[in-house]
Amino acid sequence: MTSILLIAPPIEPISLDEVKTFLRVETGDDDALIAALIAAAHLHIESQTQLALVTQSWRLVFDCWPRHGRIAVRPGPPKQ
Repeated sequence: MTSILLIAPPIEPISLDEVKTFLRVETGDDDALIAALIAAAHLHIESQTQLALVTQSWRLVFDCWPRHGRIAVRPGPPKQ
């Protein structure tokens, strides 16, 4: 099975301002670094948990129908 990301999430699950408030950063000197760390953490969490943190569109391509007859769609939405 091949997964192809069609529409990437338009935003990160947490904003730069929320992270800067949590870290108590008041200047904009490190905004690019913090934004890159947010994106890296987002991708890492999604790859490790196989859950989508924000809405995305994917295309799944199969070589053949699964033997057990079920298709496991991943990444799926997190359950609340």
